[in-house]
Amino acid sequence: MAFKGFQRLHGTLRKLSEVPSQAAADAAVRIADVIDGQFADGVDPYGKQWAALKPYTLAKGRFPPPLTDTGAMRESVDVRPTPGAGIEVTMGVDYATFHQTGTRDMA
Repeated sequence: MAFKGFQRLHGTLRKLSEVPSQAAADAAVRIADVIDGQFADGVDPYGKQWAALKPYTLAKGRFPPPLTDTGAMRESVDVRPTPGAGIEVTMGVDYATFHQTGTRDMA
């Protein structure tokens, strides 16, 4: 009887160990949706509006929000669960980092 109880406990613990990975998979989908919405609304993760497009950029025919001209950055976002119930967010365009950190010519 004790052995069957141990087997049942072992099975329950095994199922519980899968919960974080399942939660990470669900969360990754929701995070991707949130990021996509931020591109659509032109806001950062804290809800702050991105800097407005400059008049000369608007004169070239661009329209808000910024960073949505080609859609390349938005489409390069990859959100995926990782082993150990983590979540990894990457952007596949080289210039994405400058949007966060700026350059010597851009705040």
